Amino acid sequence: MSDREPKTFLFKTPLEKDLTRRLMHAQYIRTDQEYAIKILDKNHLIRKDKMLVALAEKDIIVKLGVRHSGTIRLH
Repeated sequence: MSDREPKTFLFKTPLEKDLTRRLMHAQYIRTDQEYAIKILDKNHLIRKDKMLVALAEKDIIVKLGVRHSGTIRLH
């Protein structure tokens, strides 16, 4: 188990919201470091046939995440 799972964050205020995603201001409980966490509605993506778009974005984030310390983990 990773020490940076969703339950290890204190979710604060929503930064942005639309039909398929929410961007939340969150604080890592152990260090008080602040993050922006993107939450996708997987069921909505499946219903609207948008999974390929979400998976393409995930692939890009994974590739960039190797070099970007702000990308922690995708759940």
